[in-house]
Amino acid sequence: MAVCLYDPVARVGGLNHSLLPHAREQAPSARFGDVAVPWLIRDLTGAGADARRLYAKVFGGACVLEAYRHLPGHVGRQNTHIALEMLADAGIPVLTVDVGGNRARRVFFEPHTGDTVVRTL
Repeated sequence: MAVCLYDPVARVGGLNHSLLPHAREQAPSARFGDVAVPWLIRDLTGAGADARRLYAKVFGGACVLEAYRHLPGHVGRQNTHIALEMLADAGIPVLTVDVGGNRARRVFFEPHTGDTVVRTL
């Protein structure tokens, strides 16, 4: 799951890529969505962004393994849910959502403009 955040006034942006939704009892790591989103917000505000001006673009959440596609709560869906939930809790509007499916995506993000290009693999 990739979350891109951007402040258009400060021209500061960043992207995270989480692999799993919840850190649970593991040590905090940006591999987990419930850690990665708050850390990205913190890092961007530390770089001059204003959290009230941030907007998000969210990509990913595919289920690339056919054996798991029948599961309503596969990891891709869980990652999507936690990313959107964390952004909503932080009051950050989501401008673009390209999630789900069964093909991975490659995300290119320009942190000084907020522009993204997404390619399905």
